[in-house]
Formats: sequence, C-alpha cells, structure tokens
Amino acid sequence: MSFSAQTTVSDQEPRPDPAPAAVVTSGPDGALFFGGNADDPFFLDDTGANRLVASSIANPGNPNKSLLGFRQGRDTYAGFNTMITAVRVPASLLRGDSQVIGVNFVCQRRFVQLNRGGAVVGEGPYVTVDRQGTPLVNNGLIPPPRKNEYNGASTQDDARGRFDQSITQSLRNLATDDAHIDAILNVHQRNGDILRLDLRVPNFGPQGGNNPGGGFGNMGGRRLVDDVVDAVFTMINNGVPLRDLVNGNEVPFRSEFPFVADPTQPFPPGQNPDDHTRQ
Repeated sequence: MSFSAQTTVSDQEPRPDPAPAAVVTSGPDGALFFGGNADDPFFLDDTGANRLVASSIANPGNPNKSLLGFRQGRDTYAGFNTMITAVRVPASLLRGDSQVIGVNFVCQRRFVQLNRGGAVVGEGPYVTVDRQGTPLVNNGLIPPPRKNEYNGASTQDDARGRFDQSITQSLRNLATDDAHIDAILNVHQRNGDILRLDLRVPNFGPQGGNNPGGGFGNMGGRRLVDDVVDAVFTMINNGVPLRDLVNGNEVPFRSEFPFVADPTQPFPPGQNPDDHTRQ
C-alpha cells in the first residue's frame, strides 16, 4: 500500500467552531491514512509513574506505591499536541490462518557515513532505533542501561529470553510476586513483545470503542480510551488495583477515523489563562 495526500495543516490560528474535518486519504483497497497535528491522545501521570519506578530501584522490593497517584490525577500530556500518523487497514488484509493479529511498531532510520567534518557522505541499511509492543514494557520494565539494546532487538530476541532476567528484576523491585512475573513474561516476552488483537472480540461505542469487554486486557488491542496505565500497574501490583488517578483524556476523542482529537489551539490573551497543561 502507498499513499500520497495533503496532511492536516497545523497553524496558530484560533480553531473555528465547529472544527474542520480531518484530511484523510484512502487507498483502492479500503485503507485510510491520516498524517498531521493532533491532541496528544496519551493520558498518564508520567511524573508519578517515574517516581514509583525510581523508588523501586532505590528500595528494591519495597517501592512507594503511593507515588503513582500522589498528584491526584495530573495528566502529563494534557494540553499538548503531537504529530500523528494513523493508518486504518481492513482486517481482511491482515488476517492469516488465525483470528489473532500481532502488531509490533518500529521506528527505523538509515545508517549514515560521515567524513571528518561531519558531512554525510554515504548511507547504509535501515536499522530499528525504537519499538513498541505491549504498553509500558519498554518504558517501564526495561532498565535504562539496556534501552538502546532493547530498541534495536527483535521480537524473536524477546522470545529467546534475551531480556527475561532484566524484566524479572524490575518486577521484583516493584514487589511483583512470582506468579504474576511468570504471567507477565508469558504474555509479553516469551512470544515476543507484540500487541495482540483477537478479531473475535467485539469493539463498539463512541471514541473508537469503549465497551467494557473489548480493548486492552481482553485481547481487543489497545484503544485510545483504554486506561492501560492502571491495567498494567494493577497487574504488576499482583492484581491489587494501583492507579494514577488519570482516568481519561482531557478532551473527547473522535468517533470516526483517525479518532484523535483536534490539536489544542492558542487561547485568547488574558490574565492567568489556563492552557490545560498539567506537567
């Protein structure tokens, strides 16, 4: 599949009401493509999560779990925009012999050859510099000294156990018991760090789907509305609920492709305006 189309333009003008529709292009096989600026759809108290993980490193096996929600639901990503590339692909193009689809996202760049002055004089093959499968495995469980190694590795490396020891140590630092460590490794490493979608799991409702039986945790993929942070930290916490108290995005998502909300626009000048940012 290939696409060529105008992207949704980001500007500094106040957003008209109602907002214009997103610019979307389609392929002959029914696939859709969107590229442009949008509200950052992730919702999480990043500071709380980082402090919890840091406390588990400083006090292995005895982390301060209250740090995850100590800011009472402050969304680090509220009020910020990001560049979005979204693709909608008919399931018939992805389905093989199984009803389960595995998705592994990678970001690649080319090796470059530099001369002594720093100028690029040659290019090599593409290499993976970042990857993402199951939410928070890369960000939360891989220790910093191994981040680059993990990003450059493959899901086959995961299945061969290359990172099992490091992930196990991270989980023990967080006071995860052996049964939950084994369950996490079974789902997220021993078959590769791949996000799995069972096409038989129903998905319906506004904002791209919000039915309780679908989405993350039910083999229904990872929907924008799914509170993956609470789900992952609860699993790490041996099934006992552990939440950051950020329960949703600060603005509603669209109910049609590309589902992400319009970008946050500049606010009118005034005294102490609220720009929605919550870092």
